[in-house]
Order: sequence, then C-alpha cells, then structure tokens
Amino acid sequence: MKLIGRFFLIFVLTLIILLGAVVVLLFSFDLNRLKPELQQLAAEHGAELRLDGDLSWQLWPHLALKIADSSLYNPEAQQLASIELASLQVAIAPLLKKKIEVEALTLHGLELNYIIDQQGQNNWQTLLTDSSTPAASHSNSSDNKTSGNTALDLSIANIDIQRLKANYEDRQSSDKAGLNLSTLQLRNVGLDGRKMPIDIVASATSSMLQAPLQLQAKGQASYDQQSGHYTLKLEALELLYRQAQANIKLALQQTASALPDLQMELSTASARQWIKAFDAEPSSLKAGVLQHTQLNILASKDFELIEIDGKLDKTTFAGRLATSTTSPKLSSSLALGKFNADDYLLQADDSSSTTEASSDEASETTALPLELLRELDFVSELTMEQLLWREQQITELQVKAEAKQGLIELPVAKFKINGAPASFHALADARGSELSSKLGGELKALQLKALLEEFADFHNIDGSFDLQLQAQTRGKDSHQLSQNLSAHIFGESPELKLSPLNLLQALCQSAARLEGRAVGNTQWPAYTLFDNSRFEAEYAGQQLKLLKLDAGLAELRTEAKGQYSLADGKFDFPIQLRLDKSFAAVDACREVSSKWDNQVLPLRCKGSIDQLGIKSCGLDRSYLQDIAEQRLNKEKEKQIDRVEKELSDEAEKLLKKHLDDDNINKLKQLFR
Repeated sequence: MKLIGRFFLIFVLTLIILLGAVVVLLFSFDLNRLKPELQQLAAEHGAELRLDGDLSWQLWPHLALKIADSSLYNPEAQQLASIELASLQVAIAPLLKKKIEVEALTLHGLELNYIIDQQGQNNWQTLLTDSSTPAASHSNSSDNKTSGNTALDLSIANIDIQRLKANYEDRQSSDKAGLNLSTLQLRNVGLDGRKMPIDIVASATSSMLQAPLQLQAKGQASYDQQSGHYTLKLEALELLYRQAQANIKLALQQTASALPDLQMELSTASARQWIKAFDAEPSSLKAGVLQHTQLNILASKDFELIEIDGKLDKTTFAGRLATSTTSPKLSSSLALGKFNADDYLLQADDSSSTTEASSDEASETTALPLELLRELDFVSELTMEQLLWREQQITELQVKAEAKQGLIELPVAKFKINGAPASFHALADARGSELSSKLGGELKALQLKALLEEFADFHNIDGSFDLQLQAQTRGKDSHQLSQNLSAHIFGESPELKLSPLNLLQALCQSAARLEGRAVGNTQWPAYTLFDNSRFEAEYAGQQLKLLKLDAGLAELRTEAKGQYSLADGKFDFPIQLRLDKSFAAVDACREVSSKWDNQVLPLRCKGSIDQLGIKSCGLDRSYLQDIAEQRLNKEKEKQIDRVEKELSDEAEKLLKKHLDDDNINKLKQLFR
C-alpha cells in the first residue's frame, strides 16, 4: 500500500509540474508576435489591419483572449472599422466535448463606417469582391457537405456591447445616418431555441432628423439552428424624439414561412407631439386633436395577411389586407367608428397667396394613369358608423369597390346624409385610350339648405328633395373629365321655400304695371313657398339647365325652364305664372283688374344668384313687346276708323250740296 501511495504521489506531482510548465509556457508566449501574420492575412484580402494595442490572454479563472485598439482600413486608407477592446472568455472543460461555452463576449468602442462615393462605389467593395472569396466560399461549401448537418453546440453566458457606432454616408445624395448603440446586453445565449434576455439602449441620427432618435428596449430572443426558427419579443420598446414619446410592443416569429410573423402594439399619449417634433404641424390645425393613438398590427403568412385595429383619439378602427397570387390579388376591408373630420381638417386661410395657390392647383391638368388602372385587381370594402364633415352628418356608410382588367366598379355605396338615405353605383372603364365613367344614384328626403349653404354658399333654398341622378364623363386627363362631365337630374319636393323672392308679389306688380296702376304698400313675405314641386335639370359645360319645373303655391301654378352658370352664379329663368283665383281675393292684389284672372303671365327671373330678390323677376320682355304691338295695332285701327268716318261725312256733305236725295240714293245703290 505504501508503494502504491508513493507512485500516486509521484504521478500527481508530475502532473502538477507538467501543468505548471504549460502555464509558464503559455504566459511566456507573447501573442503580439502574431501581429505580422494577422496583418499579412488581412493584406491578402485587400485590407490593412492596424493593431496599435496589445494582444493578450489569460488562463484563470477563464481562458480569455483580448484585443485592444485595433482598426481596419481599405486600400484607399479609409477606415472601415475600429475597436477599443474585444474580449472573449471561454470555459476550458467543455472544449474537450466539442462544446463551446463562452462566459463573456465583450465589445467596447466598436465603430463601423459604410461610405458610398460619387461613383456609387462603397468603401467595403474591395474586400467583398476579393478574388480569394469565391475559393474560400467553395472550400466552406465542401466542408459543409463533408461535415453534414453537425450542429455547433454554442452557449454564451453574457454578451456585452458598449459604445457601438455604425455610420452611413452617401456622397451622391449627401445623405448621412448613424446608429449609436450605447448598450446591448444578451444573456444566456445559445443556438438551441433557449430564451435569451436582451437589453438595448441606442440612438439614431440622420440628415433628415434634426435631433437623435432615442431608443430603449427590453425583451427576449431565441434561435434554433436545427430548424432555423427564431423569435424576438420586445415587451418594452420606448422611442423618444425631442418631446415626443411612443411605446411599442413587438413580436417577430419566423417558422416555416420565408418572412416572420409580426405582431406590434404601438401607443402614444400625443401623436401631435410627433408632428411638432418633425416641424410638420400646420398652424391652422385644431387644438385637442391627434392626442392618444393606439395601433395594433398582426402580419402572417409571409405578410400575405395583415390585420390592424386601434384608436385615434375617440375613433376606433379595424381593417384587414390580404394578398394573393390569384384574382383578386388584393382584398381589403376597413371599419371605422365615429369620426369627426372637421376636427382634423385644416382651417381655411383667407390670404390672397393661399387663394392664388389654390386656384393654380385647381387649374393644373393631371394625366390619368391608365396603365396603372388597367393593372388594378382588388376588392375593397369600407364601413363607417358616423362621419361628421363640414357640419354634415353621414351615417351607416357602406362602400364596396372592385377592379379587374381595366374595369373599376362601385356596385354598392349606401349611406345617410343628415338622415336622408342615399345609394349610388358607378363604373369606370380604362380599357380604351381614355377613361369613361358612369354614375347613378338617388337620395330620399334630402334637406338642401344645409348642403347648399356649406358647399355652395347658397342660402336661398330650403326644403326636402327626392333626387335621381345619372352622370357620365370621359377623358385622358383631369381637365377633359371636368369639361366632358354631363348629368341628368330629376327631383321632387313636397314643400320648397325660395327666398328672398316672392313670386305672387311679382305677379301682382306685373299685372298692375300692365294696366298702369300702382300696387299698395303691402308687407309681402320675403319668400315663395312651393308645394308638390317637380323638376328636371341637365348639367353640361359647367351650365345647369332647368328643362322643366312644375310647382304650385296656395294661389299660383308655376311652370319654368332656364339655366344657371356654376362659374359666375348667373341665372336666366322664364316663368309662367297663373293665379288660380281672382286677384280681388288677394288683399295685396285688389287693384288688379279681373281680366287677368286665370290668365298666364310670363315672368323672367334673371341676374346673379348673390343678388336674388324681387327686382330679379319681371314681365318677360318678349311678352311686353307683344302687348305693345297689340296696343299699337288697336290704336292704328281706331285712327283708321276715325279717318274713314270723317271722309264719309265729308263726302255725304258734298253729295247733298250738288245732288238731290233721289240721286244720292241711286248713287249709294250703285256702290253697294
């Protein structure tokens, strides 16, 4: 037993001596002696490696390799990368089992530069296109085939990256951008699908940003090298830019698809702050809007299906977008809650410069993208609970649109405007050399007053209408579409109020004027109230023509036709009026003779819509000319009769003077 003990002691002492010798040998070997070999290897790949710091290692408590103050340059002496300190700590025992357990990977002060010159060449191009690269790739490919699918068993307890800078510059466009990674920490790193906690503190700069965009994130990631699947979940991602802040939850999961599934939740307490941060807030934007914003996005199946929902201030929304290789290639739907568009519309600017700019924009001609329209292949649906726009309330909105092979159809468009139901359908054909379009629709019990006041600045009509519309246009550009627009309109109204014109007043005054009489100082109502009105109108060439109007009052029957110019607001309407009862029965018309009872009097209303009033209507000039001609003819007949009578009397006196009565009678019988 003593002999065995002595042999064991000798063996242990020998092992300790050998290990000590190895340690002494390793520590006595200066890694800096490898610098020339490393620099030569870099030179073979067209780069210059500058190792200004020390190369060192340690054995206790971990095997570690450290590189300090190193940089990489291309042949043009442009710095590609530099690092202050790189350290790799590896556990020794697992190496014997072909298992790499990295205790810590540390990168401090790493800087990367990517520059595109005036000729479009980047500063890394020499390295990336080096002739030795294909051979190396081929060698690696062969090695991969030889090694089969053997996976590397790698684990890293901690990755610590501090002060990483990535710089981008395009000297052709003068664009610059940068990523400053203050901290990146990854823990429990492995390639077996394990969860790896991640912390990030970074900032981004750009020539398009006036301040750095700050980013802080916490989450976890995973990667399985056997399946190639990976996940990234950021439970707390905070973005800061000037005074603006946004919070994001992000999840990426890549499985069998080429692109990962995406799930994102974005919220901000004030979207308006982001607009201010980018100096894009219009001075006329209403206060109190674009505050709380929430957006959720879910993308799956290689982004062939994208679903969204969220909230903008008080408005909720939800939508879906799907793409396909078969028709329809795009399908979308969007459902909105209550939305007040007036809160988000810019307030009008009355300055002359704005008016002139708007006029110039309106006069511009835009060519229609016919080729693009022919390529459209989609089905889209839109629903909205309520829309407030320019003080008009639109509810129960349902719109469906389809496009395929140059035909764009709106088969369904239903809504209520201020409670009045409306439905429309439309078809646009882009298959030919120009776009042709047709529109049809109807509205029931539409209140015109609010619409005309808001959209046409017209305050003279009040009442409800049932309208039917048929319109069409064609053209190659926006100007031709406007010029070729034509429409046919039918309408009915149970009660219609026209102000400040009183047609009964105009009728009485016109009839009295024909008799040379004056109508008393009656206080006439400053309006005309029609009942059971029907009209037919036609629009073409920016002219609205009234083809037929049949309307009634309590005492009047009215028929009219005429035209109205949308360009200058001028109108010309011949009107035929007939009083169904005696003028004497109307207190204000008692001076009018009864001969005008049940007679049609033609009036003509003519002028500008902004000066509409009692003076706008009077007797039709052609009718007055006919009356004047009739009076003149009657006066001529009276004068002829008077002259004939005078001549007859003179002739009889002469006959009596020269002939007796018997001869006079004979002479009269002769002329008879």
